[in-house]
Amino acid sequence: MITHKRQYILLIITFLVGGLLLSCNSERKFAAGFVDKKINRSALVFFPEFLFKTNQKTFLLDSLGVTDETQFDSVLMANSKFLQYLNDSLFIANYAFGFTKELSAFGFSVFDEHKVAEFMEVDSNAFVINIAQIELEET
Repeated sequence: MITHKRQYILLIITFLVGGLLLSCNSERKFAAGFVDKKINRSALVFFPEFLFKTNQKTFLLDSLGVTDETQFDSVLMANSKFLQYLNDSLFIANYAFGFTKELSAFGFSVFDEHKVAEFMEVDSNAFVINIAQIELEET
């Protein structure tokens, strides 16, 4: 037999759980509506002009007998397997192509640094994405 105290506690728990489930319903509807709406989103994207290339194989300096610290970067770059052959502009162009393609796939209108005036005239949700630097390391 359930006592009055247990009935009271069970009733309170039922109301709390029901209130908790119903309280999130309006937020859920709002979020679903936001995702379903086709909103024009624009992004102005800036890319770096060059890459930072770092060879982390410092053990080469000992084996080559390099002691002049001003030559460390040059020696490491000359003895890298991959970094010395990478073209900065081609790498950044390929990266920019893939990045803008993915933003477009997510529904963004993408503008580059040459279309700033057009971007400023856009009357929609707008974002500025500045990829300040890209660093590649060889280890």
